[in-house]
Amino acid sequence: MTNLNNIQIIKFEKIDEKQFKLNGYKNRARLYNIYFKLHDVDFFTTARFYPDCTLWEIEEGNLFTLDELSTLKNLLNISEDELDYEIFDIEQKILNWADDNIKTVYINTYDPAGRFDMDDDTFDAFVDYMVTEAENRGYEVEIVCQFEVDSFSNDFVLEMFDNYIPE
Repeated sequence: MTNLNNIQIIKFEKIDEKQFKLNGYKNRARLYNIYFKLHDVDFFTTARFYPDCTLWEIEEGNLFTLDELSTLKNLLNISEDELDYEIFDIEQKILNWADDNIKTVYINTYDPAGRFDMDDDTFDAFVDYMVTEAENRGYEVEIVCQFEVDSFSNDFVLEMFDNYIPE
């Protein structure tokens, strides 16, 4: 459980992957339920992550239901005018937490012989090892075949290569 100044993240779970419009274009997004407590009251919201542009968002108006807004206003003992600011602050804290804690490792299968000096069977075993290690650390995993991946994924793969002992 993570505490973010009166917001406790209880758990998150990936629920789906869909296409959404973002800036006028269709983009693939992963949907996550994020369960949290605020002043000991349980809430949850659905957040979207767009891997192509590494953007997190909660759709406007989806953080709290009308009943929850009333509960929140009473919980925080604030006016209607202050409520929008508090909602924005809560949303930013949750999205920052998600950005820091929900990571995807992109395992790049491009040119394994050239990059790792491995034959196909050894590379397949290495990929299985990396997937297992990534999932054990709580990361999402996506297998890709492209020229480059992000630095987080690249660093992860290099660490796995340094630690890998083929059977």
